Amino acid sequence: MSAAVEFPAIDALLAAPTPPAWVALARERLPELLNDHADAEKKAASTAIALIFSYPADLELSLQLSRLAREELRHFEQVRLFLEMGLVRHASTHATDQQIAELRAALERNEAEIGNAREFALTDAAFHRVLAEMPGNPVFVAMHDAAVEWIIG
Repeated sequence: MSAAVEFPAIDALLAAPTPPAWVALARERLPELLNDHADAEKKAASTAIALIFSYPADLELSLQLSRLAREELRHFEQVRLFLEMGLVRHASTHATDQQIAELRAALERNEAEIGNAREFALTDAAFHRVLAEMPGNPVFVAMHDAAVEWIIG
């Protein structure tokens, strides 16, 4: 086990220290934690955008909320890309011939929908779901499905 990492600036903001048991659980269930964090990022972004439209006359508030929404969306995208890169890395070294054939078929369906925005988005999500299914870990599939639900509904 590595030594504890200290974050004095963050610790100063917290009302109580983070319990070591929570840290251990977070490490054990990292994909779930990432999914939950991505969900919080999208909620923060959508709330900021809703508030911009609720108070359009308050320019300073709109600017601050706009920055917040962009930051939260950037965070959500980082979590999504982190998951995708890991799935691609796994597929490149562990995929069976059958899984590669499924991935190729999903890509061909996606390419066939170029020019049809809605169907392209759906077939792109299906392609990425094949990647999420490859490791056989239901948490990866759940994270993928949550991202798709938010992105394309």
